[in-house]
Amino acid sequence: MKILQIILPILVGSVIGYFTNGLAIKMLFRPHRAVYIGKHKLPFTPGIIPKNQKRLAGAIGDAVSEQLLTKDAVLQSFGETGERYMTKVVEQVCSSDRSIVQMLPEGTDSPKMIESASGALASSIIERIQQTDIDAVIEQFGNDALASLRSTNPVLGLLLNAGMKQTIYARLSGAVRRYLDEHGEEKAHELIRDYISDYANRPVEQLLSKEGAKERFCGTVENLVRNEARKHGPELVEQLDIRGIIVERIESMDVAELEELVMSVMRTELQAVVSLGALIGAVIGVINIFI
Repeated sequence: MKILQIILPILVGSVIGYFTNGLAIKMLFRPHRAVYIGKHKLPFTPGIIPKNQKRLAGAIGDAVSEQLLTKDAVLQSFGETGERYMTKVVEQVCSSDRSIVQMLPEGTDSPKMIESASGALASSIIERIQQTDIDAVIEQFGNDALASLRSTNPVLGLLLNAGMKQTIYARLSGAVRRYLDEHGEEKAHELIRDYISDYANRPVEQLLSKEGAKERFCGTVENLVRNEARKHGPELVEQLDIRGIIVERIESMDVAELEELVMSVMRTELQAVVSLGALIGAVIGVINIFI
């Protein structure tokens, strides 16, 4: 009888402590929804976390964005990771035995892309040429050519006076302008398209086969990408709403999914709390024996 009087308080205290802590942890999440009897909502429903899910999302969002994933930390990590990845990609591209066309994403219409690019370049080049002083260019080249002829054929030089030269230059200039207007863009487009197509279908390694070409090309591309990343990196990170993403994600999670997430991380620690409740209950039972 005395043994039972000693064991029973310890056992009862341990069981009460165990189930009390277990119930308290369950009440963090359960029930997932408010429970009503008629029009009256039962107290402590829903559970603490479902009831305060929005506040929890805001608190986690603030903690992560202000303490862990700050914009400076993201920018630094983005820069370091981006540079390593970019260097690796450039090296792979420069040493590739594939052509530029073969490196394009699957489904890319490379002929159409080349056609479009060459058309845009041809249009731009012809437009720039037409904006130049064609008369002055023809006159300069004409005078140089006639100076060479005059040295070998003085009679020809005497026949071509200033008036005749200006007439010839004017006709040549008009002919050039008419040709550029009527056929310039078409011819330029054809030449540029063939040039781009030829190079785009050659292995990259072959294109960079000349001594020093690979190093210069890779270095240029690396510097270009790095400078662009440094220039636009802060702007991209500034637009990245870390807090908003976290808050939206947590708020949109189902309560059961949120419970599973927390339990998967803290199952061992929470079970330790339950076991601690049993231990504390047992200690209280022991104390009651001597009171």
